[in-house]
Amino acid sequence: MTALRERFGRPLRLGIIGGGPNSWIGRMHRTAAQMDGWFRVTAGVVSGDPAKARSAGVAVGLAPERSYADVAEMLKLECERTDRIDAVAIMTPNDTHYPYSAAALDAGFDVVCDKPVTHDFREASDLVERTRRNGRLFAIAHGYTAYPMTRHALQTDLKEIFARLGKTVVLVTHDMHEAAHFGHEIVLMREGRVVQRGTLEDLLARPAEPFVSEFVHAQRADPRLATV
Repeated sequence: MTALRERFGRPLRLGIIGGGPNSWIGRMHRTAAQMDGWFRVTAGVVSGDPAKARSAGVAVGLAPERSYADVAEMLKLECERTDRIDAVAIMTPNDTHYPYSAAALDAGFDVVCDKPVTHDFREASDLVERTRRNGRLFAIAHGYTAYPMTRHALQTDLKEIFARLGKTVVLVTHDMHEAAHFGHEIVLMREGRVVQRGTLEDLLARPAEPFVSEFVHAQRADPRLATV
């Protein structure tokens, strides 16, 4: 992610579809997207009613000229801007996820879509084809996996399963707390390169390079990280 930020030299500009002023899920998406500074919500259509959409967008913090009446208008006008959005996040009723995703992909934008993405396998296959054809990225927001109680229950079950298997398990995660919970050994990678391997204590006490300390400092959920 650091390399991505350095490449752009700025936060990525995000356009939102859905999530008006009174929408709980909209507030969650906007907050989460901007929490670490990698994204900035820049444009959007936050109501299905064109008569309300512009004022609703301003109410959630969008500039008036980038609070659009409908999805087609946003995609068209953003494509014409030199400071166009980089991606679209979709948080609308389920039956609109597929058509809005297809339109955004065809307009040349990466997409983050709430679940469920489509109604059936045919629509899902079509989005895969559009994503590949347009050279875009498509991400699905499985938000409940980040809920602390859900995450704790999943980690507990997985650890018991791994113990019963009695085999070496390679688990890929971006969560240092999760790595420490599961792993006898942690392998920290950056851009396809192994930066350091060892126990959490090794990474804390003897970082191989500044990136290790930077990565560990960014995650303090584990008590062993709290004083770092």
